[in-house]
Amino acid sequence: MFRKFLLACMVMATFTMQIQAISINELNSSSQFKNVYQKSYPYEGGSIQNKLISYLNTYSVESLEYAAPHYKLKGTFYAVYETP
Repeated sequence: MFRKFLLACMVMATFTMQIQAISINELNSSSQFKNVYQKSYPYEGGSIQNKLISYLNTYSVESLEYAAPHYKLKGTFYAVYETP
């Protein structure tokens, strides 16, 4: 009986996790996200460009260790790959 209860709790926890998607428009327009890296790659056989764009969530940056001149930071980083 207890095993069935635990199994039911595990199933409920698995399927009730919240997932949040972030749109490219939100990444570009919100001050919360900072474009930290961008690189274009030529598409095979044409003038179309593939893009790799990296964003940093500035609200998630934390200082883990401060010992000048070395710093340890923690944050959330998003990588977007755009292809034609």
